[in-house]
Amino acid sequence: MLNNQALVIALLLFGGLLLSILFRRFRIPSVSAYIFLGLILSPSLLNIIPGNVTKELVIIKTLGLGFIAFIVGGELKLDRIQSLRKSILYMTGLLSSVTFLFVFLAMYFVIRLPLPVALLLGATSTTTAPAPPVTVMRELRARGPFTTTLLGTVAMADAAAILLFGLISAVVSTLLAGGQGTIMSALQYSAIELLGSLALGSLVALCIAILFTKYDAGKYSLVIMLGTILLVIGISEIAHFSPLLANLICGFTFANLYNKADFVLSSLDPVEAPLFIAFFALAGTTLQLGVLVANWPIALTYIIMRSVGILVGVGLGARLSNAGENIRRYLGSAVLSKAGVTIGLVMLVQTRFPEIAGIVTAVEFAAIAFFEIIGPILTRNAIIKSGEAQTT
Repeated sequence: MLNNQALVIALLLFGGLLLSILFRRFRIPSVSAYIFLGLILSPSLLNIIPGNVTKELVIIKTLGLGFIAFIVGGELKLDRIQSLRKSILYMTGLLSSVTFLFVFLAMYFVIRLPLPVALLLGATSTTTAPAPPVTVMRELRARGPFTTTLLGTVAMADAAAILLFGLISAVVSTLLAGGQGTIMSALQYSAIELLGSLALGSLVALCIAILFTKYDAGKYSLVIMLGTILLVIGISEIAHFSPLLANLICGFTFANLYNKADFVLSSLDPVEAPLFIAFFALAGTTLQLGVLVANWPIALTYIIMRSVGILVGVGLGARLSNAGENIRRYLGSAVLSKAGVTIGLVMLVQTRFPEIAGIVTAVEFAAIAFFEIIGPILTRNAIIKSGEAQTT
């Protein structure tokens, strides 16, 4: 076992690079290589990287999530998504509602899990993962209506998932407490988290936009951007906001306030590759194959119903909004990845509902293990079929 953090990071960087080159020959996206590397080195298989080292390197995972959320927000410039706004809103709304309904009904009426557990699994099933689409998009140098709609849908879906979880957690609190008044306090807590994240991201973005407008800070862009992401993460953690949502709003607001935002955001390119390799590989080390095996009947039902719910929801949204043919045919499979926001919501379940957290955690981590491996492959295939990939 490796307990030295420097050696662990070096192993992840070199191993991720070599494995991604190998995977590319088989047209498998690099992000799958990074996750697979982490899984091989994890306690589930070779146990080269122990769990305690993964926990000690949590800042890399935290920065990675904030970094990716910021990039997603920065890609959503209003002039780019204006013509696609209707499609994104329809698909996000139906993705969230249909997926929640399918998973909840299956967990409660077919698997016969307790009502609070079924409700929470329904809510967490609606989360997606911006990290794999962003990474695959960058690798393929893809740009166009399909890619923009993909980013917009993923970003909006995760924001909607956070809101839905807040509402469902309020109901679950009431069910578990068996008393009155709990639902209002839970709703209040969720509203504060959501509005606080929106306010924090917007305020920080406004400050850095003013900074770049009034001062010649271009040569310090990388320092300012990384500092901004970490600042938003730190304040969010102290104030119990959502670091992911706050950074997404920060990137979105900055990109639409500052007219040279693309140039500033490009300063992040040099740190993107090493951060993504370390982030996804560390995510791979947390995947627990034992959990998937132990809970396979519930997990399999959950995986099937979530996949069907997303495909049906996105398909209905695309048709109702008269989206383009490529979006109707391929977008559903491109948004199946699942990770960052899910992990955050599972941690909230563990804190707020410890009495039922075990089964929720087991099913969600089994689903993450599946979707983190298969999701990037499906996303890559969808982008290539859409015709927007500049390289394959």
